[in-house]
This record gives sequence, C-alpha cells and structure tokens, in this order.
Amino acid sequence: MTDDSQAEYRALREVFPNSKLILCAWHMCEAVRRWTLSHLSSQVEKKSCFELFQTLLYAESAEAYQSISVIYQVYLPCMEIQITIG
Repeated sequence: MTDDSQAEYRALREVFPNSKLILCAWHMCEAVRRWTLSHLSSQVEKKSCFELFQTLLYAESAEAYQSISVIYQVYLPCMEIQITIG
C-alpha cells in the first residue's frame, strides 16, 4: 500500500513485478478533498462530492460499487477516478 508517489510505485514495480499495488484510502480521500477545494465552489457541493466518494471507496461489493459509480459519474462526470475492487 502506497501514497501516490510515482518514484515509490516504479521502485516497487521493479522489485516486485507481480505484486498488486494499491493506494492508501487516506491518500485517495485527501486527493479528492484537494480536488473539490479547487474545482467546486459551494460548500454543499464539496461536502456532497466527498461523501459520495467515501461511499464509493468503501462499497461493500462490486454491485454496490457499480451502483454508486453511476451516481458519481452523473454528479461529477469531469472527475476521473477509478477504483478497482479486487
């Protein structure tokens, strides 16, 4: 599990080429929080976006994730976030 450091990602990929690298949930939430601060103007939009992302992040099944992601894409189609449930 890593933050979004490209140097760390490349080093891990080189040493452990067959491993599954995942991003830390806290770092993903921080990235979304920073994105909402710079791209959304109203506090309600910022809060709604962040709460929706957290619901997506912590979906308990692939089906729940798919349902939530449809809502997310409608709500913020310009924000490209992909999370793989494995």
